[in-house]
Amino acid sequence: MPLLIQNKSRSTPLTISISSLFSRSKLATLTLKAQETTNIPTANLRLSDKSTNPGAVMISVQTPQKNLIWKGPVPISSNSSLVTINPKTKSVSYGKIRLPSIIQDSDRSMSTIHISGIFIIVLIILVWILVFRSNNKSR
Repeated sequence: MPLLIQNKSRSTPLTISISSLFSRSKLATLTLKAQETTNIPTANLRLSDKSTNPGAVMISVQTPQKNLIWKGPVPISSNSSLVTINPKTKSVSYGKIRLPSIIQDSDRSMSTIHISGIFIIVLIILVWILVFRSNNKSR
């Protein structure tokens, strides 16, 4: 039961680091060229106890510029589902299931900050208008 990993990018090579899920000890590091698929035997991913086969590993995916684009746990099962990495969408799929990343998307968090800032500015303007109008009516 190998771990099959595929780079879906047409042009971007990826560096993939595989580590133990709980102890975070590094098990393997590999570079995948564009459109390349690799087959990692699970025997190479065993922990220090030779009888234990990990049920999941932690995978980190980086671009050649060392930008972390995805990090998260990936299950290892007997059905040898393909782990597909798409750097364009910053997503990883296990078979047909899209896996969540544990890194936060900076674009999404920045838009939340912008929306919050705009809301606060609008609220301050509304309060200022209400206070200014009430002062003018009392005169």
